[in-house]
Amino acid sequence: MLKGVTWNVLGTYFGSLIDWKRKLSVQIRSRNLKLSVQSYWQQQSRVNWIKEGDANSKFFHQDVKEKVQRQHIQAIKRPNGEWVYDTKEIGKEVVCFFQDLHDFQQTSSHGKLLCNIPSLLEEADNDSLIALPGEKEVREAIWNLSS
Repeated sequence: MLKGVTWNVLGTYFGSLIDWKRKLSVQIRSRNLKLSVQSYWQQQSRVNWIKEGDANSKFFHQDVKEKVQRQHIQAIKRPNGEWVYDTKEIGKEVVCFFQDLHDFQQTSSHGKLLCNIPSLLEEADNDSLIALPGEKEVREAIWNLSS
């Protein structure tokens, strides 16, 4: 009886293993066929390019024109929510955006920040650190440089 049970279990196992291998084989063949079809159409498009177009033909110019249209900004939204469709206005909006982005804006919130930082220097020490060096100090610094 044990032989029969073992054979049934192993037979079922090997049967499912064979089915699994068949399914895997079909999937691999299907994938290879898809790749072949894709390769065929890529080659066909190259043949059409060679047949119908050269470096300076209507076909070439149409292709370039379509590419330019795909890369063209059709519209842009202003910060107030208004849409701009005119090419010159779009250009102005882009320039304004980047000018505003890179413009320096003076902020007055430094006082709020600085009041929380403890002062470790006396006022006189701070003034001497900020002051421009005198002629004598510059001359001494230059002469003390190692040659």
